[in-house]
Amino acid sequence: MSKPLKIIFASFIGDVKHTTKGFVKKDLEKVDSLNNIDGVSCLGVSLSDEIENDYFYSDNFFVKKTPKSKNYKFFGSWFNNIAKHKILSDFLSEQDFDVVLCRYDVATRGLLKLTKRFKNKIIFEHNSFEYDELVLGINNRRALIKFSIKPGFFLYYIEGKFWPLFSENYLGKKIRSNALAGISVTNEISKYQSSLCKNYKNVTITNGIIYDNKLLHKPIKYDKSELKLFMLLGTGAPWHGVDRLMNGLALYKGNLKITIDIIGYYNEQDKKLLQNLKIDHLMSFINPLAGKNLDDKLNYYHMSIGTLAVHRKKLIEATPLKVRESLMRGFPTIIGYSDTDFLIESDLDKYILKMPADDSPINFDEIENFANSILMDMSHCSKISELSKPIIDYNNKASQIVDFIKSSLISQ
Repeated sequence: MSKPLKIIFASFIGDVKHTTKGFVKKDLEKVDSLNNIDGVSCLGVSLSDEIENDYFYSDNFFVKKTPKSKNYKFFGSWFNNIAKHKILSDFLSEQDFDVVLCRYDVATRGLLKLTKRFKNKIIFEHNSFEYDELVLGINNRRALIKFSIKPGFFLYYIEGKFWPLFSENYLGKKIRSNALAGISVTNEISKYQSSLCKNYKNVTITNGIIYDNKLLHKPIKYDKSELKLFMLLGTGAPWHGVDRLMNGLALYKGNLKITIDIIGYYNEQDKKLLQNLKIDHLMSFINPLAGKNLDDKLNYYHMSIGTLAVHRKKLIEATPLKVRESLMRGFPTIIGYSDTDFLIESDLDKYILKMPADDSPINFDEIENFANSILMDMSHCSKISELSKPIIDYNNKASQIVDFIKSSLISQ
């Protein structure tokens, strides 16, 4: 009998009991799927300063209490980052494992120390061009801060912009060279990661969800008079492209009544734009929903809207969780990028409307035509769900991850 493969999936997603964010659900499902593979044992761990005591969220997912982050006047993010990676490092030193799976965010001294201590034991998951995503986030935060000649402004500038970008440029290569390998969610990200560090082994394994046919949506009547759309947001980030939706909806002059609900962690700037465009009677922002509350809410829509502006992170490809969630439920879906899982032509293509990957307003005349071509068939939901299952089911992707881990361990 061969020795079981022991994996630790480490993250900083916090107290998993009290969140509605999609990436938390993804991490929990990932751990479950890995444990369902014969010969694999996976322990998920999340560090949180929001809890009173350690607890097991499930048999295979542990939430560890950490001290509260200290409120330093300057460079607090730097010191707190070092502290949290030290806590994770100490936790790992007490565990028996073959490899650690960990989402790569941005290079820091804390992460560098972790990879040095566990050299060739960490596999990173990459979800973007980290440097470009970092720049986009910095510029958006900077736009909200007024210039000042006070020393504090320049110290904040160093902490919030110069140091993170310097660290990613200078430390990123060292961190990757200490890692066992990397897993990227698109082909272009995999190619990019490999280019940053010689001999950094990288493979493409796209995002997926645990398929649940009990969540199949029952189509609501469509008579070409009203179209109800929704968009799920895990963050208020600009790459969702909510502004493209609003600008397009403001330009639409057709006879179809189109309403859109934005559900999740929206951006306040988008709410201001909605009011300026005077279309707040057509679009609503709804606070995050989860579980049965979300399931019940989604019963009242015709179609889903996916990500519309990943080009702002200089990406062409993406594999968003919310698109996979919508397809599993049976919703025709609108996207603004090339999905790595759907690059090869298939029968599913007719149910996915791809809009231009730029900042142009979304063309709602095209959406009206798309709706008219799909929604009159009352069996479209089951067709979409069945066609998407073999592509999006995370159990298939978990097997790919395990195979990659085993080959990486053998070849090191």
